[in-house]
Amino acid sequence: MVLPLIGALVGGAASLGAAAIQNKAARRQEALQRRIYEQNRRNFQPYLEGGQNALLAMLAEMGLGQGPDGYQGFRETPGYQFRFMEGQRAVDASKAAQGGFVSGSTLQALQERGQNLAAQEYANYYNRLAGLAAGGQASAGQQAAAGNAYAAGASNAIAGQGNALSAGLVGVGNAVQSGIDNYLGYQQFNRLLDLYR
Repeated sequence: MVLPLIGALVGGAASLGAAAIQNKAARRQEALQRRIYEQNRRNFQPYLEGGQNALLAMLAEMGLGQGPDGYQGFRETPGYQFRFMEGQRAVDASKAAQGGFVSGSTLQALQERGQNLAAQEYANYYNRLAGLAAGGQASAGQQAAAGNAYAAGASNAIAGQGNALSAGLVGVGNAVQSGIDNYLGYQQFNRLLDLYR
């Protein structure tokens, strides 16, 4: 009579132990998923911020918004300033060698040089901004994909925790029910034996 109840308790304890192990594994899985997700976010963040700043600069250049903090426009970029100064120095040196440093032709050459440089460098600059903005957009997409992967993995881990706990409780219930059934069967068997004695 005692053996069926002991068996039920052992079976129930085993079910709870198995559920606890599965639950712990699912928590570890979710923690790993979170660490990977957070690392991905940190890795992509500089590219995302760079792309956002580039997009803000593009919008400012087109007159559609404010540039990022500290943005002073295309003419204040180091690339433009360098090319402008080098071009001006080349024209100045050429005209000085010819003896016409402050002539009308010098001023016209400087103006043409500045206009050509501005048009050419502006196109290059805008293309570089577009490339940075595209990189930021790609980074945002990669962060979203990492977030989706984390959500899927974490959801699976959480579902695993729920499944483990419910399976453990079902196992306990089954073990107890089996013990009760065994006990009742044992009692019924003894009654039948009593009838034939």
